[in-house]
Amino acid sequence: MSSVNRGRITTTGNPVRIRAPRIRVSRTGIVTLMEQWASRSQTMLVEMPPLGSRHPQFPALELEEIEPDFGRVGLGRFTLVYRGGQQVLGPPVYSIDVSAGAEDIRTHPDFSSLETAAENAGGYVEDEDGVFRAFTAPAQLAGVDQFLLPALTISKRWSSTVIPGGANKVGKIDMPDGPFPSQVLSGSQNFLKIGFAVDRHGDVYEVWEQWLRSGDQGWSTLIYDD
Repeated sequence: MSSVNRGRITTTGNPVRIRAPRIRVSRTGIVTLMEQWASRSQTMLVEMPPLGSRHPQFPALELEEIEPDFGRVGLGRFTLVYRGGQQVLGPPVYSIDVSAGAEDIRTHPDFSSLETAAENAGGYVEDEDGVFRAFTAPAQLAGVDQFLLPALTISKRWSSTVIPGGANKVGKIDMPDGPFPSQVLSGSQNFLKIGFAVDRHGDVYEVWEQWLRSGDQGWSTLIYDD
C-alpha cells in the first residue's frame, strides 16, 4: 500500500480507501489518524501494511493498530490507526485526584486523644504485652480499628521530541511542577514521586508522571531520600 487508491475494487491486490481519514489531536499534541480500507477477503491480511510503518502521506505518523473485518462474503475491510506528533506539541496537562483510603487507627495523628477518651470510658483494651488491641467504648469508638485518610495525587501528561528522564525519581521525595503544589501543601507536607511511564508515537514521546502528597509530617527523608 504505497499509494492511496480510491473507487471500486476491480482486481485482487488493490485495496481501496473507502472513508476519508479522521484526525484527532490530544491536548498534549499527539495526533491520531484513522482510515478505513476495503480489500478482497482472501488477500486482505497480506495487503495490510505492517505495524510500525509510516503513513505514506504523513510520515510523522506511525501505524499502531490494525482492525480487520471479514463481515461480507468475498470482501473485507480493515481500519488503520496511526499516531505521532505534530510540529508544535501541546502544553503539559495537570490533574488532581483525591480519594480516601483505610489506615490503621494507631497511625491517626491524634491517636493519643482517642486513647484518653477510651480510657476515660473504660473501653481501652491492651494485649498481654501492653499493646493496643481495641476500643470498646465510648460508643463512637467501639470496634473502630481503622480510619479514612484522604490521599491526594497530582498527575502530569506531556509530550517530548527527546527521550525524557525522570524514572530515577520514582520512590523519592520530589516536587512536581505546575499550578497545583503551592495550592495543596501546608506545614511540613511534601510529595513523593510514585509513577513514571513513557509511550512512543512516531518520533514523539508521551510521558505520564504522578506524585503522592504526604501527611502532615511529610515523607521521611530517612526512608525516601530525595
